[in-house]
Amino acid sequence: MFVGVERRVKAAVLMAGTARFADIAALNLPDLRDERLERYRRTLAEIDPAVWIGRAAPAALLFQSALRDEFFTEERSRELFEQANDPKSLKWYDAGHYLDEAARRDRIAWLSEMLSLERREPAGSR
Repeated sequence: MFVGVERRVKAAVLMAGTARFADIAALNLPDLRDERLERYRRTLAEIDPAVWIGRAAPAALLFQSALRDEFFTEERSRELFEQANDPKSLKWYDAGHYLDEAARRDRIAWLSEMLSLERREPAGSR
């Protein structure tokens, strides 16, 4: 939502996401099922990530998704990506929902490039 309303954002990384808040609620609130989940979905539909991500331009977006995500399917990740306008890119990682070291390195490199930052690795990292 933030990147869809704040015009000062030049670049953002979205990691292992989904287009709807109800997807997150279904994972975290097991008692929220059937009609209650549908009501929740309808209530939050106007503020879902899918609504706001299409308003992020001209900010550049990097989507990082996991091939072995335990929570969100490839279809859900692609759905959010498809809602975004250019400039955007999508990278897949052979990792679980919390991604991995390769994703972290890619994130740092991409943000450094997009924001014209000097790239420095923290002491002790590879």
